[in-house]
Order: sequence, then C-alpha cells, then structure tokens
Amino acid sequence: MQPTDICRLLEPVHPVSLATAQALLPVCEVLQLDKHEPLLAVGQRSSAEYIVLGGLLRAWVYSARGEDVTIGFYMAGRPVSPSFMRSLDGKSLMHLQALCPTTLAAFGISEMEKRMQGYTDFEHFGHRVLQLDAALRAEREVVLLTCTATEKLQWFRRRFPGLENLAPHYHIASFLGMTATSLSRIRGRKAV
Repeated sequence: MQPTDICRLLEPVHPVSLATAQALLPVCEVLQLDKHEPLLAVGQRSSAEYIVLGGLLRAWVYSARGEDVTIGFYMAGRPVSPSFMRSLDGKSLMHLQALCPTTLAAFGISEMEKRMQGYTDFEHFGHRVLQLDAALRAEREVVLLTCTATEKLQWFRRRFPGLENLAPHYHIASFLGMTATSLSRIRGRKAV
C-alpha cells in the first residue's frame, strides 16, 4: 500500500494530506479474511482500527436466549466502529465476521496514536468516523423502535444500497429486529 492509496481510502470519510498518509503507512497492514472467518470474538483483545477495502463484515452478539443477533454491517470503503465503541477495557464486546472474502486495512492503535499526534487532518478524520458511527447507531435505534417491518426494510435499502443482495437474509432480518420469515414475506410484496 502506498501513501496515495491511504489518501484515497480515507477520502470518503474525511480527506487527509499526503504527509499524514505517509505517517500512517508504517502502521497499516492489509488483512485477508475468508468467507465466515472471524476478525474478532467477544472477549478478545481489540488492538486495531479497521477499514473495509473489499467484501463485507458483520458485527454480532448472542442474545440472552443464545440467538445470534446482527448489530452492524461494514461494506467496502467504510470504517468499522472505532475500537473504544466496540470494546470495554480493551476487550471486544462483539464478534466481527467476514460474510464473504474480505480485505481490510488494519491500523495498530497504540502505534497509530503515537505517530499521529499533531496531524489535525487525521484528528478530523477520527472525529468524522465517530460522528458517522454514532449517527447510524442512533438512526437504527429509532427505526427499530418506531417503524413497521416494511418501513424498516425500506430504511435498510436506502441506508445500505445493494447489501440486500450480498448478505444472507437471516442476518438482515436479525439486524432489523424481525424473523427471517417476516423479512421474506415483506420482500415478497410487490410494493416494497
């Protein structure tokens, strides 16, 4: 990976200078995950920040009844929720798993924090990642609490264009707080 690649990678969230990208380069590692391969498990040390270069990740937890519940999707070009928002005391609160062959840029947190002091464009990038992540979480929470099943699916299609054709529908149903049967029924309606 070259500094210009890092600039292009971060640009959709917030642009950074070539000097910032050059400083980030030594702490950037490209990871390849196979379909269904875990990136993190609950309780595992979380020591990196990630951006999906290609493929698809999902975040999930087990419910009190032992059911697998999807709580997030991360598509190409999107940063994964910042480590401090997905961990407690440095340990992951959720599972992260590739839903198809997935490529990630991983940035070691401790080394990145040392190197990036004083790079205000990177600080702005970090703030923007937090804003986008928090806004999506809040938006999803409101949708789950206030919308009908049909409205939830419409929101999902607007918010995650094309994802309906990439992710297994039972994961989407779980993310939307409904059963896979309900999602199938709604998808079968012509007007949705």
